Amino acid sequence: MDRCRLLVEGQTEETFANRTLVPHLYDLGFQVVSVTVVATKRLAGGGKHRGGVVSWQQLRGDIDLLAGDHGALVTTLVDFYGLPHDVPGLGELEPHWDARQRVAHIENAMQAEVAASNFVPHVVLHELEALLYSDPAAAGGHFGDDAVKAAMEADLTECGEPELVDDGPETAPSKRMINHRSGYLKTSDGPNILADIGLAAIRDSCPHFDSWLTTIENFAP
Repeated sequence: MDRCRLLVEGQTEETFANRTLVPHLYDLGFQVVSVTVVATKRLAGGGKHRGGVVSWQQLRGDIDLLAGDHGALVTTLVDFYGLPHDVPGLGELEPHWDARQRVAHIENAMQAEVAASNFVPHVVLHELEALLYSDPAAAGGHFGDDAVKAAMEADLTECGEPELVDDGPETAPSKRMINHRSGYLKTSDGPNILADIGLAAIRDSCPHFDSWLTTIENFAP
């Protein structure tokens, strides 16, 4: 396939994709790489409101539109944290499953529901800000604040690794970052720090994310 189409949850993911993922995908040999933000509402006169996954029907509509380009690989960058309850597989999660088993089950259920050979679902564990934990020193350096680095390292000691920083309403990665740094802006600080960290370091620390990128690479021309 010579085209790759990324369907992303919001502005933070859009900025990260355009700044960090798109250049990598072009380097792999894709001729066209597009980034589309999920449409929360399509307007009668044309255009749409963008950002946030409100329902599976809404997300599925965008997936189907993109997957209609049969020569393109279509994939998603949406957070596990805050997924709507009607997403396939979400209501079937077993209490004893770990985080990666839970997300893999949802991705498999999404794949089965869409049933398009060019669709590769990806759900971020637990949200994009988890990737910031690949290098707490980069976040501390971005803000010029060693206390941010120390707080993130404490989070890692608690949770074990970046992708296991949980999805609690007060303890999800983005909530922790806001607590650690007053004025933290998801849409700018997050993508800027991730660009500083770089894909290689993120992949080394985040196996679920790395597995997704490896799958995309296997589709490259």
